[in-house]
Amino acid sequence: MLVSFLASRYGKEVGTHNGQQFHAFPSTEVLAAEASEEDLREGGFGYRAKFIPATASALTKMACSEGMSVAEMLLSWRSLERKEVSDRLVEFSGIGRKVAGCIALMSLDQHGEIPVDTHVWQIAKRYMPELDGKSLTDRVYDRIGGFFRERFGEDVAGLAHNVLFIAELSDFKNLVPDMGKESEKRKGKTKLKAVSVKTGTRVTKLRNSSKGERGSRNTRGPNGVRKTSKRAARKTEKTGEDEQNA
Repeated sequence: MLVSFLASRYGKEVGTHNGQQFHAFPSTEVLAAEASEEDLREGGFGYRAKFIPATASALTKMACSEGMSVAEMLLSWRSLERKEVSDRLVEFSGIGRKVAGCIALMSLDQHGEIPVDTHVWQIAKRYMPELDGKSLTDRVYDRIGGFFRERFGEDVAGLAHNVLFIAELSDFKNLVPDMGKESEKRKGKTKLKAVSVKTGTRVTKLRNSSKGERGSRNTRGPNGVRKTSKRAARKTEKTGEDEQNA
């Protein structure tokens, strides 16, 4: 909706289809020259209305000083180091670390950038329990990015971040398999970890399987040597007597 407003208000018409006009997205130079805060507020941009003309103007002046168009200058930023790109972006009005991270990751080929918003913050606390009770300071922000890059690698950490981020959104949660339930189903098909129940000097090990519960009884003495129960001993003696009588 907002993109359509910018295109129809400031972009060049590129054609008509089924009676509907289509416009190209305006260049940064055009936005710097023609866009106004008043127009953008009418278009529904809210608090962003004042930042767009200001940032477009700043980018245009920066590019002009380097003898390039804004598009050429931004394309050249793709070859810069990740931190340098983010540091340049946050200098513009209305751009904080999270927005800078989104721009760097999605537009400037910085695939190791990790934008942290409220959803990613919750994901980070889930896998980094040491963050519990902490605030999202710049130092913690860097730790979260480092965690993703260490786990997934510099080249794809941001892409892995996108997958986890999308899975966290309520609109997509119903489309993602419940890994917790799937894990429990797999556990039910295999034997669970043995549970030891101590009774005096006897140790009974219980094992559960998907077919039900099975019990095995092992009795060992203090030195760990297996002992024969009285019932088993009587059964052995009777078997021996029967063999002799036979």
